[in-house]
Amino acid sequence: MIWQADTVYIVSGATILNSGVHLTIEPGAIIKFGSDSKGVHGKLLVNGLLTAQGTAKQRIIFTSIDEDSFGGDTLWDAGSTWAMPGDWDGLLFNSLSTGSILDNVVVAYGGGGTDGANIVVNGAAINLTHASIQYSGADGVQWLNNATGQIVDNEISHNHGDGIALRASSAPVVQNNTIIHNWDNAIVQEGSCFPTISDNTVYGNGVNGVGIGGTVGTGAWYLNANLPYVILQNAFIEPPPDLASGLGGQIPNRNKSNCPRRAGGQWDAGQSDCLHLAQRR
Repeated sequence: MIWQADTVYIVSGATILNSGVHLTIEPGAIIKFGSDSKGVHGKLLVNGLLTAQGTAKQRIIFTSIDEDSFGGDTLWDAGSTWAMPGDWDGLLFNSLSTGSILDNVVVAYGGGGTDGANIVVNGAAINLTHASIQYSGADGVQWLNNATGQIVDNEISHNHGDGIALRASSAPVVQNNTIIHNWDNAIVQEGSCFPTISDNTVYGNGVNGVGIGGTVGTGAWYLNANLPYVILQNAFIEPPPDLASGLGGQIPNRNKSNCPRRAGGQWDAGQSDCLHLAQRR
């Protein structure tokens, strides 16, 4: 199945891409999401395979039906409505959608549902590259339940929650993104999540760091310039996991929370004698 270039598609309410179905969206296509007659927000639930591969000159747009700057005045209301964060729910990729691609896309004004992000990847391996993820009513993107894949070369900005939220043992590659002007953390990850993080540009967020909370498993935290790890709530290192840290310095400690080591859990702080916790100023 193909959605063609230079065409505006309207998605009303929850729309499902079934298992075994492959939808290809051509460069330049515009997909606008609105509520159905029962008030159910627009959403695309991907249980099959979605290939949305735009180009730098012809990006694929996923946005609100009230957004007139892409595809014109779709509602023919002479601009009396305008797009707002949370207008539609977002793109949700479930476990059977592994292998789906979002490249050179714009995803804007979603995050209105209980899923809470413009893009939610639930237990799948999805590649998100060269995209603009913006103006979500909640997080920019969420990876959860052992989700993997790539979040690479994107601009993630002006979202009303975290830029990138990683939960429940998810471990994507997070590289070379520009993460700016999000209301909460640039990146937040539960202690069970160990993404590979490198070369991201971060500024103007509520917290310009990687927020940490919960029980910490076995894995590594990476040294990244201007992107510290920030303890947001009590974090525990349980036996038997070890945390290998190349930080060699301090982890800012927000809200005076603790990061205790329980019996059998170990810090490995590289060349430093200990891993210091510092109150975030």
